[in-house]
Amino acid sequence: MNIKFDWRKIAIWITAYLDIVAFVLVGGYFFLKEKEDETLQKTLKQAFLFKVLVFGVGLLITFFHTVGGLFSGYTSSSFYAFIVQFSQIIEIVKIGAVVGLCINSLRE
Repeated sequence: MNIKFDWRKIAIWITAYLDIVAFVLVGGYFFLKEKEDETLQKTLKQAFLFKVLVFGVGLLITFFHTVGGLFSGYTSSSFYAFIVQFSQIIEIVKIGAVVGLCINSLRE
């Protein structure tokens, strides 16, 4: 197993997990500065797709949570429990995906 330490790829994945503004700043910088590095461009594309997917799932969870909040007794319903558990599962999957994708991009 040959893993090369590239701080740029790690920075891309960490910012993709943490915050969209940080990802736009860091990813945009590397996108403009490192145009000839194809592996870094591939990592940027993967991180962008990951961020869009995570943002979409978060948007759906927020939508269902907001719509559910319009009804009385929502916080004691099984749908509320499902949304909370689903949110927690998504957070665990996000962490695992970032770690896995970061390690995979370092192998290239």
